[in-house]
Amino acid sequence: MSCIVTQAAHAQAITAADSQATDERPLPQKAKPAEPSAVDIVVTGTRVSRAGFDAPTPLTVIGREMLETRAPSILVDALVTIPAFRNTSTSTTASQQASGTGGQSFVNLRGLGPNRTLTLLNGQRYVPTTALGTVDISVLPSALVSRIDVVTGGASAAYGSDAVAGVVNFVLDTQLQGLRANAEAGISTRGDAGTHKLSLAWGGALNETLRVVAAAEYYQADGVDPQSRDFTGLFTGTVANPSFTSTNGQSPLLLRPYVYFQGSSYNGVVTSGPFRGTEFLPNGQTRAYDLCGTTAVVACPVQRPDMGGTFNYTALASPQERGSAYARISFQPVPAVKLFGDAQYAESRSSFTSVPYLTAAYGAITIRRDNAFLPASFAAKLDDPDGNPATNDAISSFTLGRYFADNGPSRYSRRTRVHRFSGGFEADVGENWKVNGYIAHGEVRFLSKAGNQPIRSKFNNSIDAVLVGGVPTCRVNADSVAGNDDAACRPANLFGFGATSAEAKDYYLGTAQVDLSSAQTAAAVNINGEPFSTWAGPVSFAIGAEYRHDRVAQGVDAVTASTGFILNNPGGNFQGSQSVKEGYAELVVPLADGLPFADKLELNGSARLTDYSLSGSVTTWKAGLTYSPVPDIRLRGTLSRDIRAPNLFELFSSGVQQLQTVRDPRTGLVTPFAGFLGIGNRDLVAEKAKTTALGVVLRPRFLPGFDASLDYYRIKIKDAIGTLGALDIITQCLAGNSALCGLVTRTTGDGSTTGPLVRIDVPGLNLQTLDVSGYDLEVGYRARVGPGTVVLRGLGNYLRRYRIRDFRSTVDRAGDLSLGLARWNFDLSAGYSLPSTTMLVSATRIGSGAFSTTNIVDVGSISGVWYLNAALEQKITFGLGTFSIYANINNILDEAPPFGFENTGGNYDRIGRSLKIGVRVKM
Repeated sequence: MSCIVTQAAHAQAITAADSQATDERPLPQKAKPAEPSAVDIVVTGTRVSRAGFDAPTPLTVIGREMLETRAPSILVDALVTIPAFRNTSTSTTASQQASGTGGQSFVNLRGLGPNRTLTLLNGQRYVPTTALGTVDISVLPSALVSRIDVVTGGASAAYGSDAVAGVVNFVLDTQLQGLRANAEAGISTRGDAGTHKLSLAWGGALNETLRVVAAAEYYQADGVDPQSRDFTGLFTGTVANPSFTSTNGQSPLLLRPYVYFQGSSYNGVVTSGPFRGTEFLPNGQTRAYDLCGTTAVVACPVQRPDMGGTFNYTALASPQERGSAYARISFQPVPAVKLFGDAQYAESRSSFTSVPYLTAAYGAITIRRDNAFLPASFAAKLDDPDGNPATNDAISSFTLGRYFADNGPSRYSRRTRVHRFSGGFEADVGENWKVNGYIAHGEVRFLSKAGNQPIRSKFNNSIDAVLVGGVPTCRVNADSVAGNDDAACRPANLFGFGATSAEAKDYYLGTAQVDLSSAQTAAAVNINGEPFSTWAGPVSFAIGAEYRHDRVAQGVDAVTASTGFILNNPGGNFQGSQSVKEGYAELVVPLADGLPFADKLELNGSARLTDYSLSGSVTTWKAGLTYSPVPDIRLRGTLSRDIRAPNLFELFSSGVQQLQTVRDPRTGLVTPFAGFLGIGNRDLVAEKAKTTALGVVLRPRFLPGFDASLDYYRIKIKDAIGTLGALDIITQCLAGNSALCGLVTRTTGDGSTTGPLVRIDVPGLNLQTLDVSGYDLEVGYRARVGPGTVVLRGLGNYLRRYRIRDFRSTVDRAGDLSLGLARWNFDLSAGYSLPSTTMLVSATRIGSGAFSTTNIVDVGSISGVWYLNAALEQKITFGLGTFSIYANINNILDEAPPFGFENTGGNYDRIGRSLKIGVRVKM
């Protein structure tokens, strides 16, 4: 264990002064007291309970003092600076798109994905807030969080599925005594990105046997507009290098500050026939337009400031609003028995905008010669393309490419509501034995809306307009086919930016809705004690059983259910459930204590048998060893087998529709088509990981207050759940894989070899192997200097390997900044504390790397970025308690994200310099 992230505790010694003892004892490992009067607390990392036991699994603790000094507005801000977290989703770094997580917060150890990091609250599983089985930590009761334990290693034997990359345990202050209140406000130096936060917590004993703790909080963030920064006015993207050859040493792709798609323009451009490249202007005139390519969809690096706007409609930060209420009551009828129950309600709302659609999403838009809005001058050209009336070469139709910015950006909103209840007990059943258990039930309602979404059938009706009595009319209302009319249809003019009427847009634009309900019931009982002793000390033993039942049900609107939106049909109706039964045991055997060259030697082993009702049984285990040749040095190592079972979305989902583009190997054509990504697969099995961790902890007696640790880790995951690319599915189908042919739909409907592509479905498969390794470094020093205390802290992570292998290729993504996988990440801080004043300066570095390790671009290595921050707190003691004023400034140097990452990718700050002030009251 390493606790140098706390400011009030020397490593291995967390006292009630900085972390507040928890009477839950959910994860029973006691830390060695810093002094005889210190209160032992429970920390994460093992199930055994024995004073002085140092678990071999690395553990980082963020204590209360650090939480108060850095004053994160939301919990994820306390974690994102820790180098072991990679590409963690926050409100300002998560994808603000249909398939992204805009406005939500998910922890991501090692960059292996939030679904491979287990989130706990007081040692208990928390009900998933998404169909993917992940937890949006913004709904947790942050007003009561006294510390955060981070296990940076496989822990499935201790905690079950999902703990492949590690565990993050949010520990609540259930021993709170008195009243705590907090109010703060923040703003960027550009006058936006405003935030407001209020919280209130109270705890106390009602009598000798009854204790109550309660808290409520509210948080609001304004968000940041898409084009509010100089660096976001342009849409950066990659384009093909026309000069590239396999031998000239140039990059195949170019990264450019402005790109557009050759098949589209804001005003509308002809993409077929002899008039290809003719753009329509709002005044009815036309002009030549550079299409820059011959394929259907290609990005172009040519800047066109006259296109009517920019491509960037993606919010830099999502507006959000959240609130929560939590209450807990504990009852101790006799000294040896404690009963407790708690309840929580939380609600989180967020909204954001994303880009309008290109023609590639709509498919080829065919305009007929008799279109009611076609400019007369251009219609005349269609009637006589070569200018010779004697020839019969009239053109009856052409295809139009358009960037539908006048529809407005896609508008997304998300709302999460959580109800959770738990109850449990703790009991001493003998001199060295304890038993505890709990049962918890949580329910989540997640509602997602996507507005300004074109409905395909209505859009096709609207753009096909003719003149009836000189009045533009939808063709469906002008023909004589019985039952083919639509009285609500309003004709749409596509010729020139802004030409489409509000009435037409009201007709063909709609809102896609997803209503997701999920629930989890979990129960556990644990027994731990010391059955006997060896020559080196007591043997510690823990055994327990757990049960969990998860269910999910998704409902969508009628248009989405029929895949009626042109894009962004966010899956269909589905439901599913799964139950899990588990049993585990853990043993700690001391082998040496106080011997020459063996001050301490302990063996730690655990095993867990898990039975899933859908994906079968699996066994996980861990073996660990700690060895201290002298008190100043401790060596530790673990080897474990960990798992992640497929979640309910991966098993049952009807898929999420996304636009895809692929070169059809049968025809050679680059074809845009709709595909459904992430279709559920009931044949999935659990991912299996082998985790190795080796480390050394230094605590030299000749330098009191100093400690350091260096750990090597390697996580190798087999049967990792992933998806094949659309091209792989087509290629394997054409090669004779009939199973994959069932995923391909062409216009002929035979699903294999003829006709243009219409749709490719992409299910999850156990097809990947992930191999990730690196080093974690933590250094801390604490000493009295003058009238105060200096605390120095440094954390670093070096990513040695991030190798992904499937049936087709192996690629190492270490150093890939588009995935947030810089080789080196650091967080450094220096603090000075006086009795009433605390000052802290911190620096966080996202290291250098490549724009992408799979798409080689011409920018070479991208430099790392340092973020410098400062915090100051002044306490004023009065008769009933303490009043504190604090101020924080983040990104003091106003660092902008590197070129290419202005809008997305990595954990770069896109807000700039920001300030926050607040007050705390403790009584």
